[in-house]
Amino acid sequence: MADQVRKYKLHPIPRRDLIRVVNRNLNRDDCENIEWTALPKATRIKPSLNAIAVVVDVIERQGAIHITNDEGSYIDMVGTEFAGHMVLVPWDNSWFLKVSGSIEVGYVLVKDST
Repeated sequence: MADQVRKYKLHPIPRRDLIRVVNRNLNRDDCENIEWTALPKATRIKPSLNAIAVVVDVIERQGAIHITNDEGSYIDMVGTEFAGHMVLVPWDNSWFLKVSGSIEVGYVLVKDST
């Protein structure tokens, strides 16, 4: 059975307000930070184990992220169909990212419980 990827299309908002929207969409109150990074093209990336979601910024940039499983098989993608928006993807720690184009990705991190 194929993995199911849920994607939330978010209207453009200032990044400083994004964590509130992320908490609301994920029905959580412990998301505290989003670490933004420009990922290298065509490189398979495993987000931090602390990442519970990723935010893909396709407001002004062009490109796509491909989501694959441990074996490298395609699961889903976020691309030009979301142009002009940010896309929130709840993350499964067995997934990987691969970027094409010029996309910025934010890792949603939860508060440290220690």
